[in-house]
Amino acid sequence: MAAPDLALILQQALAAGSAGLRHVIIPQGTVFLQEDGGADAAWLLLEGRARVFRVSRDGDLVVLAHRLPGELIGELAVIDGGPRSGSAVALEPLSAIRIEAGQFGNLLAESAAFAWGVALQLAARLRESSDRTFAMAAAPIPARVAAELLRLARPSVVPGEAVIAVPPTITELSVRVHATRESVSKTFSRWRADGSIRSDGAVLVIVDPVALSDLLDF
Repeated sequence: MAAPDLALILQQALAAGSAGLRHVIIPQGTVFLQEDGGADAAWLLLEGRARVFRVSRDGDLVVLAHRLPGELIGELAVIDGGPRSGSAVALEPLSAIRIEAGQFGNLLAESAAFAWGVALQLAARLRESSDRTFAMAAAPIPARVAAELLRLARPSVVPGEAVIAVPPTITELSVRVHATRESVSKTFSRWRADGSIRSDGAVLVIVDPVALSDLLDF
């Protein structure tokens, strides 16, 4: 069964005049969702990319995820009424549909397609989180780094390659995989030297995703 098109569902509801929905343009650099903030709305991205992050007690920025068109942001707090678990910033100008909390609940109750689409996104994120938890707990450092890069990667136009459009910094990676910056840097240097990864402008190219995935067999 194909995943429902949440953007189409919301655009149709918006065109029909449903209350609680609004098309918004969010300027680049805008923090439009605040950690520990109120659960007033969720957003569905139509165009552009957003970064979800938290700030540690020591002031370090920890990147939790990047959200792309078709993905929801802020839905967990709207669903359970709890505080926001992270902040979100627009990495480029965003086009999005803002869904007020009440309307989000109405859509879940009234639209099976919308509810199924939300459930699929939540399931995918739970699976990612479970995979990351296992990888971080059991894997050697190169495998942890490989698991995180493969999680972020998307298929390239070049057959057999994968790309990360917004690659994390070495510091961000070290925080995510619970390793020292030096060990992650050495892993990157080794992979660059043997041609497993390369930089193409701001994009990180995984030349051989299969070789990196082989590191997860431990």
